[in-house]
Amino acid sequence: YEDFYYLSVVMEPADTDHFELIVNSPLGYIPEEIAIDFLIQIFEVIDYLHSNVNIVHCDIKPENFVVIFNKDNKPELKLIDFGNARRKPKNKERLFNFVGTKEYTAPEALENTGFNEKVDEWAAGIIMFNILTGADPFIDANDGESDYIDNIKFKEIKFEYIKNERLRELNKKLLNRYMVKRITAKEALQELEGYPINMDNLADYLASSKKGKPINLNSEKQDINDINKQNQSPDNEIKSQNEKLPTLIN
Repeated sequence: YEDFYYLSVVMEPADTDHFELIVNSPLGYIPEEIAIDFLIQIFEVIDYLHSNVNIVHCDIKPENFVVIFNKDNKPELKLIDFGNARRKPKNKERLFNFVGTKEYTAPEALENTGFNEKVDEWAAGIIMFNILTGADPFIDANDGESDYIDNIKFKEIKFEYIKNERLRELNKKLLNRYMVKRITAKEALQELEGYPINMDNLADYLASSKKGKPINLNSEKQDINDINKQNQSPDNEIKSQNEKLPTLIN
């Protein structure tokens, strides 16, 4: 609905809360066969925005996806919050003065050297790393604001924490700091073709995740295998949804 002042988008009510609550489950990560389905949906949304309506969302993050169960009781992600969205630039044109969420901001946007629609693919790459490892590729709890921004620009990303080689290589292509070499959402979808998916286990996963143990955030550095061992303990406690993800950088 559109009037003189506002453009309103009316959507069906969400059956659950934000996708963020699934991403930040107490287990710390999402099983591969479930994660792939969510990633495909995210890439489909981004590809639609870029290819069909020429929109750059500029704030792709778990908090801006809600989960709606369809008639087959399968979870569907719906993208919300287009408050920072921009028109997709034409050809080699660039956008400036990026406004978004810093944890998901691409290096070129931080540098303000000009960005295009591929800031959305970068953000999707961050989500992908999050849900496959239970960790953030850049955040160090002991760093200040300027250190954190430098981490995004320069720190080595520990791609080896993604155990599946095929998914690891895809994540590298999404988190390429060179914008022109970063793959598109359409290309990401092509790379995931034929990948096994099993969303039937989602309910069991969500139920079992309530037994997950909080990740130790006091350590400056943790091995991902230690994190997974913590999460598999039967006596684990519930992790607060407000806790930050662990540090996986030097």
